[in-house]
Amino acid sequence: VDVITNMTSSVFGTSSPKLDFALLSTLVLATSSVVGTYASGLSVEKKKAELAMELERERRRDSQLRELQSVIARYRGPLLESAVDLEQRLWHAIVDRSFEQGDEKHIELEIQYMVFCVAQFLGFVEVVRREGPREVSFLAADNPQGSDTLFIMIEAIRFVLCASPESLMAWWSQEEQGRGARNHPGARRRREPLEIIRDKKSATEGTYSHEGLNSREYIPLRLSRGFQRAIGTMMILTDFGASRHYTLSYGQFFERLNDEASPNWRTWFADITKDVAYLAKAGLWEGEGPFPLNKWTRVLLLQQLLVELIDLLDPDCIRITQTDRRKRLMPVEYQPLPNIERYQRNLMDIAALGSTPLGVGGEKGSSGGTNGDGQRQKRLAGLDDLLGAKNK
Repeated sequence: VDVITNMTSSVFGTSSPKLDFALLSTLVLATSSVVGTYASGLSVEKKKAELAMELERERRRDSQLRELQSVIARYRGPLLESAVDLEQRLWHAIVDRSFEQGDEKHIELEIQYMVFCVAQFLGFVEVVRREGPREVSFLAADNPQGSDTLFIMIEAIRFVLCASPESLMAWWSQEEQGRGARNHPGARRRREPLEIIRDKKSATEGTYSHEGLNSREYIPLRLSRGFQRAIGTMMILTDFGASRHYTLSYGQFFERLNDEASPNWRTWFADITKDVAYLAKAGLWEGEGPFPLNKWTRVLLLQQLLVELIDLLDPDCIRITQTDRRKRLMPVEYQPLPNIERYQRNLMDIAALGSTPLGVGGEKGSSGGTNGDGQRQKRLAGLDDLLGAKNK
């Protein structure tokens, strides 16, 4: 008040200590209004800045989520489809003996289609190998173990395809030889030097302890690692870094396989064709398990691993809805994949969040209520490590 009094005296040229009360009140109210407006403006600007930051965070999360969905579309979907195709061919080859139903031409076409399914699957396995850095980025943000899951699964299939009878039996007999629970075939441990020397000596002396190893029965569908990659590369149509990868269709594959002007192409698939034809004439499957070694060993192990891969990539049972179509014919026990539950949960959360764009704060869920928003926020919280929440 003293300050205002002095200011008023200066303005009106009077030194009287008495001021008109109405004038004084007006000046006090005006000053309070200015101060309040300034403070209110600061509060509004602060809220605007906070809202802008929140919007930017949500946009960034939305962009990252869409990139994750793009990664899934880029190769998880095609890998799943190719795994389903190959597993169905193996199942019918063992159980239904589809090779035996029809004339020679039909049998030849069935053999060629199964060869195509093997090649198509190897093509998308090679795509996953090419896209490795993206896969690690997808799963390993603040979760170093996350990227192990899919790669161990694929390594298991590659191992079963390339393994010698000795390697298959060495893996199978881990438990029997007191080496602990049998490792997942994609997470095998290397033997100690003394174990290798002992096994080599036993084999030389003819006292090798692995039952069934001396069986001379042919075990078809053995493909070396290099051969697997070569076949896979031949099947891929798109360049590295493509937004989505494609392999040869069955029509294109059939054309090349039967093109007399391209004999080299047919040569690459000669051994696979011979092995599939061998299975076609191998007689009925009579319920043998993979071990001791027999002609069905590799096929049965592959069928089990492909079902496991389908379970991993399709945890919601969207692609294969009937659970009875995910049966393992003669399952072998081994340790589970690492982090499989978290991996599947991430896939389900990403798929569920992909139906509608992300909102800010109190956005309602698709049902129009707050329950949907709560579920959305819960799923987002579960993906914090993937969406970079810790780096905000």
